[in-house]
Formats: sequence, structure tokens, C-alpha cells
Amino acid sequence: MESSKNKTMDAKKSLKIILIVLVVASILFSLYLDVEKNTVCLVSDGPSACEKVQNSVYSTLFGIKLPWYGVAFNAVLLMLLLVGKPLSRLTKIPSEEVLLVLFIGGALFAVRLLILQFFVLKSICSVCQIVDWAAIIACALYVWAYIRSKKQGSVDVLI
Repeated sequence: MESSKNKTMDAKKSLKIILIVLVVASILFSLYLDVEKNTVCLVSDGPSACEKVQNSVYSTLFGIKLPWYGVAFNAVLLMLLLVGKPLSRLTKIPSEEVLLVLFIGGALFAVRLLILQFFVLKSICSVCQIVDWAAIIACALYVWAYIRSKKQGSVDVLI
């Protein structure tokens, strides 16, 4: 029984590390998108496609470039992943459910941006793809862990 519990704890720690890496990578890529004043593209055949996406009418919200929203959103996720448990004890707000809503919201927004790239703009931005897919993967991992922990009757999704 003790070995099984240790494996569960190790799996939760590993998942938390993976989520933190995805969130930090998203922060760095979002910063890179906006700080680099030239259009950024990681594939050699696509600078014009990246430029079309990064300078489109969909690249801002209320006059602010989307990468800055990504930085702020992912900073909140990172904070909750790192100090969510102590914070939820203080505020009585369950951090697992807040994270669940944020991960799902982030993934839905990423899907929206992917749809815009593929079907509206018909141009693919490689850096944007990395950020969007990282959000979707992080959401899938967190939802999987959340459902699994609830099925096992565990209170904690992550440690």
C-alpha cells in the first residue's frame, strides 16, 4: 500500500513539473513574440504567414497584443501551481477548481486562435502554434489528473 501511495505522489509531482514547464514555456514564448519587434517565425518558409497572423486584427484585444495576455494568464497559472495549496487554505477557495476553470478557459481560447489561423487567416504562425498547443496539452493533462484524483477519492489533484 505504501509503495502505491509513493508512486501516486511521484506521479503527481511529475505532472506538476510538466505543467510548470509548459506554463513557463508559454510565458517565455509569449514574451518573445512581443519583445522581438520583428515578426518571429521558427520555420524558414513562413515569415510572411507569421507576419500575417501576428499583425492581424485578431492579434490584439482592447488594444493590447495577445502575448501580454498570455504572460499575465500563465503567470496566474504558475502562481497557483506553486502556491495554490497554502493560498486555498487561507482564502477557502479551492485552488484545484480554480486551476481547472483556468486550464479549460486557456485551452478554449487557444482552440479559438488555432481556428482563426487555420480557417480565417489561412496562415500558420509557428510560435503561436507552440503557445496554443502547450495550453491545450496542459489542459488535457490537468483535466486527466483532476478526473483521476476525484475517481480515487483524493482531495488533492496535485501536491
